[in-house]
Amino acid sequence: MQLARVIGTVVATVKNDSLEGRKLLIVQSLNA
Repeated sequence: MQLARVIGTVVATVKNDSLEGRKLLIVQSLNA
């Protein structure tokens, strides 16, 4: 399992159709 912390969001002007209605988040891994 990988643990991560959300550190921000992404705004995209063009998305793949499969990503419609989903959030894009920037995460930072907590695993050392």
